[in-house]
Amino acid sequence: MSHKQYFSKRFYFLLALIALLITLLSTQLVWSKPLAVAINQWSTTAALPEGVVSRNLVTYADFVYLVGGKNSSENPMSTIYGARMNASGGLDAWSVAGQLPMPLYLHAAVVANDALFVIGGWDGKATRAEVWRAPLTSDGKVGTWSAMPNYPLPLDLYDAVVLNGSIYVVGGWNGTQAQQAVYMAKLEGSGLGAWQLAGNLPQPLYRLAVTADSKQLYVTGGYAPGETSSAAVYVAGLTSNGTLLSWQSYTLPAAVYYHKAVIHDGRLVVLGGRDNSQPFSQVYAASIAANGSLGGWQSAPALPAAIYRMGAVTVKRNGSDYIFVAGGARNEADYQTAVYHSDVPLPPTPTPTATPSATPTPKVSVILQLRSDPQHWIAPGEEVTYLIDYENASTVSLSDVVITNRIPNQVELVAHSIQTTQGVSSTTGTQPGALISWQLGTLEGRATGQVAYRVRRPVPPTPVVPPALAIDLQAPATASQGSQVTYTFRVTNNSPTTLTSLVITNTLPTGATYVSGGDGAPVNKIVRWSVPTLLADSSLTLPLVVTAQESLVNSDYRVTAKEGPFSNGRTTVVTLVDGQPPRTGDGVILVNDGARITWTNQGQTATADSSVVYNPASNKLYLPLVRR
Repeated sequence: MSHKQYFSKRFYFLLALIALLITLLSTQLVWSKPLAVAINQWSTTAALPEGVVSRNLVTYADFVYLVGGKNSSENPMSTIYGARMNASGGLDAWSVAGQLPMPLYLHAAVVANDALFVIGGWDGKATRAEVWRAPLTSDGKVGTWSAMPNYPLPLDLYDAVVLNGSIYVVGGWNGTQAQQAVYMAKLEGSGLGAWQLAGNLPQPLYRLAVTADSKQLYVTGGYAPGETSSAAVYVAGLTSNGTLLSWQSYTLPAAVYYHKAVIHDGRLVVLGGRDNSQPFSQVYAASIAANGSLGGWQSAPALPAAIYRMGAVTVKRNGSDYIFVAGGARNEADYQTAVYHSDVPLPPTPTPTATPSATPTPKVSVILQLRSDPQHWIAPGEEVTYLIDYENASTVSLSDVVITNRIPNQVELVAHSIQTTQGVSSTTGTQPGALISWQLGTLEGRATGQVAYRVRRPVPPTPVVPPALAIDLQAPATASQGSQVTYTFRVTNNSPTTLTSLVITNTLPTGATYVSGGDGAPVNKIVRWSVPTLLADSSLTLPLVVTAQESLVNSDYRVTAKEGPFSNGRTTVVTLVDGQPPRTGDGVILVNDGARITWTNQGQTATADSSVVYNPASNKLYLPLVRR
């Protein structure tokens, strides 16, 4: 072989080797790229310390914050709750991270430049225009507040986002009318520049939801003038100076307000909310093209409950996104502590190498069954007993046997109600999300047993200070099928001034047929009364007559006045027809995510889970499966 041939072959061999290396590197890069994680199911995590209506859920570093809102006593809150995200993607226990400069709800909060910004809102008496900034610390606390330039007008029921170095505030309500303007203020170091008009919405909107990606502003749903739910979606890009380009219009699958919208792995996701007649659990997603346009809407797994006025935020992990949803309301008297998250993105894992076969262990079969008693809808103040039966169906003796079950949302543990036929029990608390554990010790082959505990659906607390405008409801406790039931609403003006233009509404319960009352026949099942004036320190009563086809649960009623005061009914009124339990109640469905049993056998730990249990049991066919 000549020297020329020898070097020619070596040259081509090196080229081939380089090509192979490039292929391997390219393959590794593709393998390492995290894939978008779909929303396949919703999982529960640490519950809030109290039921809160707040759409202000934000993140910073490893923490999630719920900023202000309205508590179950219908008072605005100054509390900011914070929780650290843990390694599994859930949240550690919530604690108080700071306080707002004043109690607020119907406001908006955003995080930018290592700080929390809060704009406007309602303080319980008036709509505010103040803007505040507080630094966020690495240990999850909120620092000292500083005043920023006021918003151009008092504003609430709006939404705000950070986009391209500015805060954008969209729509809202100024105390008398819906707003169409979009204002912006540039972020400047540790402050905020002056507010300036960035553009106008195609129509005035409030109770809307807004989100943004790196280029576009997305406005979804809301309340249009005339108290009409909107199904519109508006999308706009920005000019070089931050003002809005022309809007592109799309349509949601349903009209909705008091919902949330987030960006999740290149998709616009709309969650929950309500229309004029009911709350929603639905989740819809539309893909976002490179030019910002939206694809068709697709249904994602529904939230575990129909809720509105909740907070939602996207968190990035391992190069992909997942969503937290916290708080909100099932109805005007049922504020939620529940916190959910979608599927957590996991890092890619290499193909495992072969390992020696494990030493065979004796076959073990453990059966765990969870039941509830009763199985019908649970009214406020009513109790449920959870019974957990267990059986070691094998002949093998098991050690370190532990059964666990978390207290479901919407209920609280009844004191001294935890029972066991073996071992000892403990609990981390009495509120939703607390873990009850039964340490059974050794479980012999073929052994059986039962553990149990009771929970109660709490009754909403009576406000310490009577609201300026209150509404109460009374009705007979029993009735016969087809007979008439008379509801009596009592509206009280506790303020020292006359209130005007009162509007009282009541959504007819399931199983009720309207006979008389209100200004006329119901519209979308809502009966409405208009009252011109109500003198200071005085009351009035209003009758509503229906016929009962089944047991009735009346919980959705409220009163508003032109001057601003309003009140939602706090009492759930139940009328049993022929002694039968209500079929659907007030829409609250108790979901026990299931019990778990853990044991050790020959040095190896194993687990088994029970099924999920619902109250009422018939709803199990219509709810998504929620696992830990």
